[in-house]
Amino acid sequence: MIRVFWAVLGFCLVATQVVAQPDGVSPKDRWVDSVFNSLTREERIGQLIMASAFSSGPEKNSKEVLKLIKENKIGGVIFFKGTPEAQATLTNAYQKKSNIPLLIAIDGEWGVAMRLSNVIKFSRQMGLAAANNDSLVYRMGEEIAKQCKTLGIHINFAPVADINNNPGNPVINDRSFGDDKYMVTRLAGMYMRGMQDNGVMACLKHFPGHGDTKTDSHHGLPEIGFPFKRLDTLELYPFKQLMKEGAASIMVAHMRIPAFDTASNVAVSLSPHLINHYIKYTLNYKGLVFTDALNMKGVAAYYTQPEIAVKSLQAGNDILLCPTQIPKVIAAVNVALNNCDIDTNQFNKSVKKVLAAKYQMGLTTAPKVSLTNITKRINPPSAMLLQEQMAAQQITVVKNGKKLLPVKSPDKKKIASIALGFSTKTVFQQMLGNYARVDYYQYGLGVDSATFETVLQSIKQKNYDVIIVSLHNTNRNPNDYYGLNPNAIGFTNRLNEEENVILVSFGIPYNLLYFPNCKSLVVGYQDTDINQEKAAQLIFGVINNHAKLPVTISAEYPKNAGITTDTLKQLLRYTTPEALGYNSHDFEQLDAVVNKAIRQKALPGGQLLVAKGGNVIYSKAYGYTTYDKKTPITNDMLYDIASMSKVMGTTLAVMRLHEKGEIDLDKPVSKYLKDLRKTNKKDITIKQLLTHTGGLKAWIPFYRSTLDDSLRLNNIYCYEEGGQYVCKVADNLYMRSDYKDTLWQIILDSEVSPAGKYVYSDLGFIMLQRLVEQIAEEPLNDYVEKHFYKPLGLGTMTYLPLEKVDRTMIAPTEDDKEFRRQLVWGYVHDPAAAMLGGVAGHAGLFSNSNDVAVVLQMLLNNGEYGGKRYFKKETVELFTAKQLDECRRGLGWDKPEPDKTKGNPTADNVPYAAFGHSGFTGTICWADPENGIIYIFLSNRVYPSAENNLITKNNVRSRLHELVYSILVGK
Repeated sequence: MIRVFWAVLGFCLVATQVVAQPDGVSPKDRWVDSVFNSLTREERIGQLIMASAFSSGPEKNSKEVLKLIKENKIGGVIFFKGTPEAQATLTNAYQKKSNIPLLIAIDGEWGVAMRLSNVIKFSRQMGLAAANNDSLVYRMGEEIAKQCKTLGIHINFAPVADINNNPGNPVINDRSFGDDKYMVTRLAGMYMRGMQDNGVMACLKHFPGHGDTKTDSHHGLPEIGFPFKRLDTLELYPFKQLMKEGAASIMVAHMRIPAFDTASNVAVSLSPHLINHYIKYTLNYKGLVFTDALNMKGVAAYYTQPEIAVKSLQAGNDILLCPTQIPKVIAAVNVALNNCDIDTNQFNKSVKKVLAAKYQMGLTTAPKVSLTNITKRINPPSAMLLQEQMAAQQITVVKNGKKLLPVKSPDKKKIASIALGFSTKTVFQQMLGNYARVDYYQYGLGVDSATFETVLQSIKQKNYDVIIVSLHNTNRNPNDYYGLNPNAIGFTNRLNEEENVILVSFGIPYNLLYFPNCKSLVVGYQDTDINQEKAAQLIFGVINNHAKLPVTISAEYPKNAGITTDTLKQLLRYTTPEALGYNSHDFEQLDAVVNKAIRQKALPGGQLLVAKGGNVIYSKAYGYTTYDKKTPITNDMLYDIASMSKVMGTTLAVMRLHEKGEIDLDKPVSKYLKDLRKTNKKDITIKQLLTHTGGLKAWIPFYRSTLDDSLRLNNIYCYEEGGQYVCKVADNLYMRSDYKDTLWQIILDSEVSPAGKYVYSDLGFIMLQRLVEQIAEEPLNDYVEKHFYKPLGLGTMTYLPLEKVDRTMIAPTEDDKEFRRQLVWGYVHDPAAAMLGGVAGHAGLFSNSNDVAVVLQMLLNNGEYGGKRYFKKETVELFTAKQLDECRRGLGWDKPEPDKTKGNPTADNVPYAAFGHSGFTGTICWADPENGIIYIFLSNRVYPSAENNLITKNNVRSRLHELVYSILVGK
């Protein structure tokens, strides 16, 4: 790294490694003097003005800024709200218009995302203090510097060096690194150096310290009445240390501080006692001195803008930040200079300091920002990784009563998640659902006490083992309960009386003042998606942490409170591609394939999941449940996974029976099912059923025999439930329960071909269902639920989903014109499975992508997941291996096709060790033990008609699979 040296003697006045010319004048000084001498008085005043600029939205003021540049020759702009593209475009326009290149600034404490959309948002400073990792903070400064340079920004008004030692502070609070002067100094210094080592000026703020106030200087004039000795040893400490270490600039706060200036209603930002006498003389600070924004009420409530500008320069400030009425300001300053109300020498020094800063930033000629892929370049993989690491490292376990954390054996616990602050399911709740079955509750900000009382009694009656209460949508205003609903506070405190409650606050830690009796407490600091995801993973032991509270809240929650919790084995971890050394932008190729398929109406929407080495690095929902685009797909929605049920349900059950020694795979199925003994199927083995080599027909259209000549349903069905009509096949459509026996008899009577030839057959898996239920003495759905889905914590994988979830959480399948004559929604699409009651060996399962991934990861873990063993390694290897020379199949599982002359169910670059399956509804899943890769794509391509086969015609699933390997393996 080439380090830019920000000298203690002043970034602006002393250039580094400057080679003196023959006349003894450095190139920098020659340029500064030349430009200075070419300027009129008014133009020199303009150099000391940094105007507000907005690149988009209703505040956009590009015409006004261009006019200020052209007519008033301002020296710089500070950008606020906008987008990267819009700001870069305006930066180029402004620089082109300016005779002397502009200093461009931004107020981006947690990155330029503080002002711009579509940019990675880094952590606020208090969360970073909880992580207390110097490297993270330095890297943040480095990444922010890269963002700034990409946008043509030279100064970032950060870091905040205030010590937030007043919990009632309405404006600084979590913008500070905490209430310890040494920690604030160390971490602010890392942030400062991270930027300045990478060529962007830092600015310490808000000198001499805004941490112990109860007034926001945006709205009034705060007062700090402490004696100088206290200020010198506490508030000033970080500033003095970092000014000595080369801070390029400082920003002076709008506060009244009698220790520096006793004048009434005068902010120290307008005081020569503070700036000229203390900062510049006593501290001998040579860097740039900025005012805080001059449109803030801390000064604007007492003086006009021209008066403020004159007083600011009289006090010794170098740059006037965000003044309004700029032409009048310039005129007033000019008059003051003429009248000697502003010291001319001091004024000239300030102008030359600004010009020297421009020279140091390479602004001797007009720069131009490249607009090519600017949003992509401003969000590099390194920034995405840093954002995730920041979030993961700051989650703080403050208390862990009864050692509830991490939540272990969730299959044996009844768990509730109550989100306060939102009326819809939160990201936190969605992530909890990836690890356990959870009952979800959400209550917005306006809920009354009566409602909470009803909820409280209901919760208590349900006897939950663990109740996770999360606080969302809070604010930073201590005068507004930090955005908390007082009724919610009372409700939460009553819940906190119980030992089984975990409170998770996604707000500033000071709101814990309202929750004094927490038994188990986690602080997430920010209500961002990434913080919510990491907190949920910590709760279930996917990650742990060493974070500690960076401030004292109360005697119950002191500074440095923090507990390290355990991690649990082999759970899927949700992370970013960057965490494994990949680039998120590469995965946009997958988005393009899915989005194109949606545009072509191959499918209305879908879920895609990619995992590597036990890490889910890409999990995304696309499109809508239907083409009317009313309901967006989310990752917690359920899809009918069709024939994937063969491996996600039936095969798992058969694997377990085999491992327990209750079946012999090489024996005829008739050994266990006596109905087969006098049929043409008596010699078909279990292995042949699993490999589709038993000679069975591919399928039988059972439903067609239940239609009369007019294609109307016959008396096997009834539109009302009752008597024999209890087998529900669709809304308001019931089949006679005894007709299931007829279906079985039809299978028994069906023709068979000579065994050995591969014919993919649903009938074999219907027979395997009978086998499982005969030996297990319970229905297939109950068996796999008990032994797999519940202990694995699968919240969505299920047969008969309408018994467990609301229909709106299920993607519909076909608008069935022939059989059920309605939109099939929440019922299994496969007609035979529907006639079998919705639970069948070949179809019937519904799931989201996460739950499929858990099953596959368990198998990649050689049968173990979350510390629990489900299969022996040998069992997994047996069932997922190719079984026969004449076909590619494993036992139940599909395999890649080694014969290049035949169709391949996978992409060609998938190794032969992989195993998986696809589904008629537009689903697919594959796992690769060699590379640790999982690929899952779920869709409802059969909506509104199963005749739509564009997903296969256009190779959507195989193309996605191919790209996954291209990205992850490079093949």
